[in-house]
Amino acid sequence: MDIRTITEESVTGQSESTKSTEKTKASQANQLERLEPDLASNQQSQYANILQQQQQPQPQPSPPSSNGNDKISNQGSTESPSPYYPNPQKPQINSDEVANSYNSDHEAHNLNKPKRQRRSYSCGPCKMLKIKCDLQIPCTSCKKFKRVNRCLLQPPQPPSQEELSKIKERKKRTMHKRLKTSNDIVHAFNDNQNSIPSLLSSIQSSTKLLEQHSRSFLDHGVNQQLQRSGSNDNYSSSHIRQSHFSSLQPETNNSLSTHPISHITSNYDGQAQTKFSVENAQPQGDLINTLLSRDYQKTIELSMVDVKRIKRLLPSKFEAIERLFQLYIKTINPVFLDTQDHDEIMRVGRIVYEKLVSIDDENVKNLSKSVEFNFVELRNLSLIFLILASGFLFEKVDNISCNFLFDLRTIYKDDLIEDWVKIAKFIKLKVLSYESLTDLIYLMDWYFIIKNLYTYDNTIIENYLEFNNLLNYLVLNNDFIALIEDIGAEVSSQDNTPQPQAEGRPNYDETRRRAYPKSREFRVLGKYWIQLRMIELEFTFFQYKGSMLVSNQLKNSIVPHADVLDSMYGPNGAFANSPLTRHQVAIWSLYYTRSGQSTSIRRIVKDYLELYSNASLLLKDDLKQVEAKFNNVGEYGPEPQVTIRDVETLLKNQQILLLFVRWLSFIRIESNYFPSLRYSSFLTTMMNLNNHFNLLDEYYKGEGKGDNLVDFVLSKFALHFIKSFLQCLTYQALFLIFLKYALLQSSRRNNFAFKIRLDEIYQQVLSSFQLTLNKFVVSPKMKEYYTYIPVFRVNVSFLIDANHVLKEEPTTMQQQRDVDSRKHKAPFEFQDLTDLMYQLKSECNPEHWEFLTDVYFGSKDNFFRYVEKVWDLFEFLLSDAPTPGDGPGAQLTKDMVITNTLKFNDEFVNHHKDKLMGLVFDHNDVDEYMKLNTEPNIDD
Repeated sequence: MDIRTITEESVTGQSESTKSTEKTKASQANQLERLEPDLASNQQSQYANILQQQQQPQPQPSPPSSNGNDKISNQGSTESPSPYYPNPQKPQINSDEVANSYNSDHEAHNLNKPKRQRRSYSCGPCKMLKIKCDLQIPCTSCKKFKRVNRCLLQPPQPPSQEELSKIKERKKRTMHKRLKTSNDIVHAFNDNQNSIPSLLSSIQSSTKLLEQHSRSFLDHGVNQQLQRSGSNDNYSSSHIRQSHFSSLQPETNNSLSTHPISHITSNYDGQAQTKFSVENAQPQGDLINTLLSRDYQKTIELSMVDVKRIKRLLPSKFEAIERLFQLYIKTINPVFLDTQDHDEIMRVGRIVYEKLVSIDDENVKNLSKSVEFNFVELRNLSLIFLILASGFLFEKVDNISCNFLFDLRTIYKDDLIEDWVKIAKFIKLKVLSYESLTDLIYLMDWYFIIKNLYTYDNTIIENYLEFNNLLNYLVLNNDFIALIEDIGAEVSSQDNTPQPQAEGRPNYDETRRRAYPKSREFRVLGKYWIQLRMIELEFTFFQYKGSMLVSNQLKNSIVPHADVLDSMYGPNGAFANSPLTRHQVAIWSLYYTRSGQSTSIRRIVKDYLELYSNASLLLKDDLKQVEAKFNNVGEYGPEPQVTIRDVETLLKNQQILLLFVRWLSFIRIESNYFPSLRYSSFLTTMMNLNNHFNLLDEYYKGEGKGDNLVDFVLSKFALHFIKSFLQCLTYQALFLIFLKYALLQSSRRNNFAFKIRLDEIYQQVLSSFQLTLNKFVVSPKMKEYYTYIPVFRVNVSFLIDANHVLKEEPTTMQQQRDVDSRKHKAPFEFQDLTDLMYQLKSECNPEHWEFLTDVYFGSKDNFFRYVEKVWDLFEFLLSDAPTPGDGPGAQLTKDMVITNTLKFNDEFVNHHKDKLMGLVFDHNDVDEYMKLNTEPNIDD
């Protein structure tokens, strides 16, 4: 039977069983209290006698025969002459009549009960239309549909802090009650004597088992009191561990067990106990350590059916898990090695695996039994299944041998990955909670691992709700919100404008740095939160769809600016685990300012230009060393060797190059004049995008036949870094395609008055693009990835089609429409950019186009805005049209002056050609550019 069918039947059966059990218990417990005056008079007197007997117990005459059901039969019957002697034919009250009578009176009572007044937060139009309101004034919906005036008449009324606190507390109480009453989520203590307290030993002393079971019961009572009273630092973690391990398993001896269920398990000597691996190394009072110790005390019982369902999806050998784990680690960003504790996941995962393997689930006598697991075990088990799914995606086979799993069956890759994800979600529901910080760490671990699978499987967009679901859980934890809230004071300058938090800035005052907590929980959870923040930059589709990051609870949370990152990773990333991680931390610190709030156009322009300035200076010295090593090779000198450090510098530089060509949105702010500084850095970077890679590849000596630098990167570094090369090639392909049609349009108009010779730039960039793309396509290792991995298959296929367009060869879609097509039918006739876009879309594979717009740009609107700004640059440089604006600085912008010493012209372009990076500029250049171009042409 398929895991999907079993999972659905089990979840449905469990929910129905839970509801039935709760209804039966409620009916029996309240049967005598729910008697109403509309019953028959003889029933009323009998029920009154019963209630009186229960409240004031009196000596009762002994019945003629005694049995185990006397206590139940004392409830009496409507046909029994006396409540002391039950009628054997009708021993119980008619529950249907009682329930119906109660429900009718209860409904009548509800009619008179006043309805609770609902607090409305939405604006008037959104409330009337019953649509979501973002509580802005005016709200986004009203601005979009031109209802601003109506929105201002009835503006949104966001909840106050007091109301938000009440809402959070109410949600916490509701969820706590739900978790407490649900049999599928939490069973802190097992009161069923027939269930299995432990299945880890088959030869046990029953006496010692009972003694330890009683000790576990007492320790559990203490632990429950501790949980009800909240966090107690005085509670000894050693006492928690002692109570936990006393309830785990008894010590084994050589005597045969007399316990009635000892036949269920197999021998399991020398089993390592599941405990927190670093708790002894942590100082006393460590909050995460304390919470984790409590998590070991929380247990859940899985039925033998659930155990069998989980076990059948486990690999038959743990070595297979280790192999898939290594494949998974090879694909992730190394930053997550510093954020998540993968060693602990595997350590606990091995223990749970061996525990499951030791269970005899084939014996029919055990089908009614249950197995006890603690929260930490089940959490890590679900993470292991996600790691298996993510790692198995990179196996180069579609199906494998039937003995790979405990369930002997023919295994197909896609089906097994789907089954692993489903069983991981099933286990996640068992331990789902958000009350403690360790609960949230588990939820974030879970998302980061499955996000890796979704990213490479090219399903990240269709599963974007997973991200919002995670944020929904995070905002319900007040401790977490308080921990990540950025409460530092705003830093202002003499003109009362907020100043960016960036080192190297003139007049930077070290004493102004914010002080952030030095606690371990802030460092650990802060790193997780920073990764969540970066996801919205990696996939801007999440911003387009809207996320909880802009909610009232999270809008004031910390962002990865320099002060926060220094508190987590040390000054300049000194505590990071690798040079590549330190470099990524340095780039993050440039994305966000200390303030996050810009109050003027001048401030916005200056901030974003200084971002690029700081980025261009990050590797200034390292790139000089690379040029000195490889460009200044003498004719008779030794040939330089490509080292690991050289390739590390290449990977760092590629991330900076991607930053320069990916974002053009802020150029729209400089619409009153020609933004010469940003456009010049963009154009020169696009020209030199592949120079660093091709330089090292020229001197690289591969180990195997046909190996190139791509194979070296894939074998020595994480697969994550190859994505930046493909993304840069994608932006370069778009640059070339639209430049080609801009040149065609210019030639049709017989216009050759170029401000800059873009025709020469086109030939140079085209040659670099095709040379680099060919190295990625012919690479043996890369070929394996873009054959099996969906995200690489789609990306490389788009690049190949783009190259067909540039070479005037038919694209994939054209070949499907016309088998005899031998030449690309270029859209020579187009009215404007929009018409050109639609024609190019018709020639592109729909899957490729959707990947381009959603994954790389976030939306079709963002894609069009990016292309629009590139097209504006081409049209301006290919014409003699004047620069926009007529302010005092109009003549300077017309001449494309950058600074007093830099002018955007052919000489400038030739000077920066064949470099390892585009234009490198500092803060002085930014200040000079602002005085010459920005300030004279804006009214701020």
